[in-house]
Amino acid sequence: VRARHAQRLIRRVLGYILAGVATLFAIAGPFGGTTWGRDLLPLVHRDALVSAGTIAVIIVLAQYVASRRDALVGFERHGAKILAACASLIAMSWITAEADHLARVIVDVPGPHAEAWRDVDGSTRSHVHAVAGTITSVGWILQALAAFAIGWTMRSPFMRWTGLALVGITVFKFVFVDLAQ
Repeated sequence: VRARHAQRLIRRVLGYILAGVATLFAIAGPFGGTTWGRDLLPLVHRDALVSAGTIAVIIVLAQYVASRRDALVGFERHGAKILAACASLIAMSWITAEADHLARVIVDVPGPHAEAWRDVDGSTRSHVHAVAGTITSVGWILQALAAFAIGWTMRSPFMRWTGLALVGITVFKFVFVDLAQ
């Protein structure tokens, strides 16, 4: 009996480690040498759809874990909250990357890894970064409102606090980063 319990514990710990590493890759993924260019539309290219799908899967998993919370013990009872926080961080990363893509479409400049990016003058680059920052802030506010609304309808204080924290982060970013540009 102890051997089976130890094996289950090892499998669960390895599962948590794997999930943590996968979350880090999902957060950093949109920023790691993106191949986005003028030939792709923001929000509907392969990488964006994979990130959106990842967020959707994590949300479904969080709902499943929340529905089975009574059967869980110890820190695993907080699994739904951890998954929701991971989904929120991945969504923030996704919104930031897609805001940059959308800003490049609006200003009509290539991606940062394209050769033509070297020919773009400094003022245009600054304009792209300013537009991307503003779009990111709008996206984060929409995400915060969605988290707050979900928390309200599901009676989840954690989701409401997540929404409020995201509003705070967005206001901080807007005041100290966006207005500086």
